[in-house]
Amino acid sequence: MRWGPDGVTPTVVDLIQVAELFRGTTDHVHIYPKEILRHAMACDCIQILCARTSPGGRAQATEWGVAYAKRLRYTLQLFELALVEHVIVGQAVTSLAMKGCFRPENMCMYG
Repeated sequence: MRWGPDGVTPTVVDLIQVAELFRGTTDHVHIYPKEILRHAMACDCIQILCARTSPGGRAQATEWGVAYAKRLRYTLQLFELALVEHVIVGQAVTSLAMKGCFRPENMCMYG
């Protein structure tokens, strides 16, 4: 993985594909890491950027959302895939990588 000068932001890489893997209601969606992994393996990618919308339009990172992103990142690392970014889109955009959630000192298997 290539990181920018700040050590947090990944450098620009080629985008292979954009895909909508899950669709939910205004307050809930079932997200399955194995489906993300399956799709990533089928695309033969090595880095993944996940994006999701925020119910109510608030682009805030919840405790659950951060914990889930960390668990997803850990799971993907087992297959030598990198979750380089997880963004929450609402009236604004929140980047979990820019918030420091993916720094090594903030990582553990269970959030």
